[in-house]
Amino acid sequence: MKNIEDLQFFPLRDKVEDINWFDQDSKELYKKNLKSQPTDWIYRNKVVKYFTNSNGYRTKEFKDINWAKSIVIFGCSHVFGVGVSEDETISYHLSDMAKVNVVNMGVPGSSPMFSLHNSLMMLESLPNPIGVVFGWSSYLRCPLYLNDKVVHCGSWNEDIASLGKSWRLFDSHAESFLKLTRINAIQLWNKIRYSDFTLFPSNKNIIPECKFIKRVDSARDCVHSGTVTNEMIAKYIAESMSL
Repeated sequence: MKNIEDLQFFPLRDKVEDINWFDQDSKELYKKNLKSQPTDWIYRNKVVKYFTNSNGYRTKEFKDINWAKSIVIFGCSHVFGVGVSEDETISYHLSDMAKVNVVNMGVPGSSPMFSLHNSLMMLESLPNPIGVVFGWSSYLRCPLYLNDKVVHCGSWNEDIASLGKSWRLFDSHAESFLKLTRINAIQLWNKIRYSDFTLFPSNKNIIPECKFIKRVDSARDCVHSGTVTNEMIAKYIAESMSL
């Protein structure tokens, strides 16, 4: 078995340089949102801070995790919890419901293929966890692998190779990869508990068997899912896994 340090869990797209703000959840956007939100808006007083491990993931140091007694959840910024405090994330709510450690492997801006990548690294060299969860992000995203990093390609980011633009050129291409990626994930993890969901309406018709969960509230950035939505997701995962 490889050492946990040798696994290629690539770091996040951006490092958390200020624990008070991260990614789209910026101080500038917060000031703007303060003007448009009601007086009882929770984030007028609710503190949001971002604490990550040395790889940039919002979880414990990988070497300190008992993987065999954990549930691992993969996904994008909604899973990471951009705009919400730790006690509002999907992983926190699920851990509280199931009374088990939940490893948050969410990567802002990442694609379904990158979630599959990280799950493959885990499957290759770590003990099987209690269960795995995939929060499938947009089918219009893809990873660009460079020598020392992964660029997460999407409509917000025109990468140097224009891979993202080519990826999005034909819907049939991107849709096929989402279908295949989900099939691969289900097959890879068929010996343990498995659950998945998506918050992206555009994914509904592509993978109709996957649970679509409609966002009912927003995070501090007014872009990502809020604590009520995240708790709904956690409840669905717990029920689908019989936890």
